Amino acid sequence: TSAVLCAVQSYRTIKQGRIEQHKLWSWRLFAVVLGAVTYRLYMTVYFGLILFTPWQGSDWINNMSYYVCLTFPNLLVVEVLVKYDWKPPQWLMRLTITLVVLTTLVIFFVSWLPAMLGLQTKQQEALIAAVGDDY
Repeated sequence: TSAVLCAVQSYRTIKQGRIEQHKLWSWRLFAVVLGAVTYRLYMTVYFGLILFTPWQGSDWINNMSYYVCLTFPNLLVVEVLVKYDWKPPQWLMRLTITLVVLTTLVIFFVSWLPAMLGLQTKQQEALIAAVGDDY
């Protein structure tokens, strides 16, 4: 919902000709969408804790972690950068885009593609055997 709100506001402001406000809402949209990428990285650590420690976590932590731990800090960074009128250097923008693309590719090829093809590692098979298909 936060991504939809930012996208709608970005669209409305550009239609009204308010270019600076449009840029701000576009940056906010980028921060929210980038939260989805960082969320995947966080969940790797989170599930590592669940699988290899006695601490089992909770649904509340899983559901709230996206907003509390990832989206809000991203939005806070955008607001601080806008307040101080910081313009990132070109090399930093290229580095950021490269890291986002590489992270997305790693997540896709390591996690999503094997799951879509129904391939399981020996560790996943052992986990399914231990806890059942409900996990």
